[in-house]
Amino acid sequence: MRGKALVVNFTKRYAFLEIPKNASTSLKAFFQEDERVIDRSSEDVEVRDYEPAGVQIAYLRMLLDGHRVARDGVYAIIRNPFSRALSQYDYARRHNQLQSHLRTFRDYVLHAEFSMQCDFVRDPKTGDALVPPSNLLRFEHLRADFQDRFLRRYYPDSSSSSSLPYRNVSAYGKNIEALFDDETIAKILDTYTDEFEFFGFDTEPRFRRVSA
Repeated sequence: MRGKALVVNFTKRYAFLEIPKNASTSLKAFFQEDERVIDRSSEDVEVRDYEPAGVQIAYLRMLLDGHRVARDGVYAIIRNPFSRALSQYDYARRHNQLQSHLRTFRDYVLHAEFSMQCDFVRDPKTGDALVPPSNLLRFEHLRADFQDRFLRRYYPDSSSSSSLPYRNVSAYGKNIEALFDDETIAKILDTYTDEFEFFGFDTEPRFRRVSA
């Protein structure tokens, strides 16, 4: 099974939408491997292979309309576009997936195509948000959000002892900000204008070590 996945729990009626490069591998590991939290003998959990935004939204709409997932039980992990672009580049570099004209981070940002996080959390026909604002977990402090907003709600007895595992962690140098010049910053701000406004992301490329 591929590393990324959409997770649906039909027993507790929650779902996690999968957005590429937003800790989805860690999510899959948690839901498939952490037997301390999920009782598979009594919970009906589906972990799907990765699907594009439109397919995920259509499937989620069917589950919501059929009352198989609660409307306040839909979650997603979001990530500042600066960090996400760097993670996408680092993954492609480490897995030899960079095209010859996209070898540097600068070239990658200026010429590569990126998926939009908004496409994974909004209905493309109506523009309605399908994930409640309180269920948008921030990658920058993911472990805390995951425990406070998800585990304490659905698995309160395990919320203090369980957390997301580290999976597929990007490796950056110490001076990450130096990778961003005026042109790459402008490109990311322009490309992701909708995301910066919709999610309220910081418009400066600041980085710190994240917890997941």
